Amino acid sequence: MKTVQISLIALALGGLSLASCSKCQTCTDNDSPEVRICRDDYDSDDEYNNAIDVTEALGYDCSGSL
Repeated sequence: MKTVQISLIALALGGLSLASCSKCQTCTDNDSPEVRICRDDYDSDDEYNNAIDVTEALGYDCSGSL
């Protein structure tokens, strides 16, 4: 019975960690609030990458994060 409970807990935690994973960039600028750009918010990789490029062109420094 303990094995089943432990397995269910591990499965639940694994599912939660996968659901919260998203490819995001955190962009900062000394004079402005932090901007977070996540892949899930865009229809394609090109749109996502363009959003990062535009944000960096505005003076932000973007770095990857989860």
